[in-house]
Amino acid sequence: MLRFPRSSGFILICPVPKEKKMSQQIPSLALKPIHEMMLNDSIKGIPGGVEPFPLREISKQGWNVLREDLPLPLMVLKQDALRHNSELMQHYLQRCNLFLAPHGKTHMAPQLFDLQIAAGAWAITAATVSQIQIYRRFGVQRILMANQLFGRQNVLYIVEEINRDPKFEFYCLMDSADGVRYLAKMLRQCKLSRPIKVLLEAGFHGGRTGFLDWGVINVTTPLRDASYFVNMAMQVEDRRTHEEDLLRHYLDARRALGGEPIGWDEAWQAHRLHALYCVVAACSIVTFPTDAPERRRIFADAFLARVEAAIEDLESLDALGAAREA
Repeated sequence: MLRFPRSSGFILICPVPKEKKMSQQIPSLALKPIHEMMLNDSIKGIPGGVEPFPLREISKQGWNVLREDLPLPLMVLKQDALRHNSELMQHYLQRCNLFLAPHGKTHMAPQLFDLQIAAGAWAITAATVSQIQIYRRFGVQRILMANQLFGRQNVLYIVEEINRDPKFEFYCLMDSADGVRYLAKMLRQCKLSRPIKVLLEAGFHGGRTGFLDWGVINVTTPLRDASYFVNMAMQVEDRRTHEEDLLRHYLDARRALGGEPIGWDEAWQAHRLHALYCVVAACSIVTFPTDAPERRRIFADAFLARVEAAIEDLESLDALGAAREA
């Protein structure tokens, strides 16, 4: 089932069980190993000649930055300002019904991960599997990899973590059909025990990346609305039974009214492509606040089932790949 996380530019192509709402809080982290980490003068910011001591005892050193007890330059985080900013962002997200997965690569500090999670972060974002290894060491349970998952060892590590920990939720990006095929092949080889969650990265026409080319709705035939109606106005089985007849009727009526003739092969190819427009159109329907009535959720589920079936039946991603190569 296609899923559209609220306030997100991405599309989840794997199921999100109804009992797992997007706002579900992930647990706090296991920071004891950091507190026990030994510090010595080989670490930047620690004065020379200091005997090794655990981080939890740093306050016992009695150091004062203003007295220049520590070698400069130093970066200082003010706890009250940090918490103020965190709470301010938390209130903003709650007010706007948004979910945030802050990037952890900038600070790579598990203590800050923990603060962000406590403030309601939906996940922690990473750029590389090496970063994810640090996240997992301290217990981050939901990770968004803002990158594609490639490389045998990288895939193997993620598979092992998913298989080992049933509570671990992992998301990654893909921006091409080739990338999805590669990942699917590697996951089969590594014996993944449950589905991985993949986000399709959207691009723009002529851009460098993008699994779905939003420009497709503007640069192809004028069949977009007709195809949208056929794909979305009927139950899936009715559409499968009648779509060819309906499209042929549309082409005949168009020609009879003086419209530019469109050949069947061209029209069918356009119909396959325009199933992808249903994804764009669905964004305004399936994104809703957390207090939306149940009937809207039921409607959204039915709508998304039609989107998914149309894209699969018409092999729209293959059609898009062929159009790009033409």
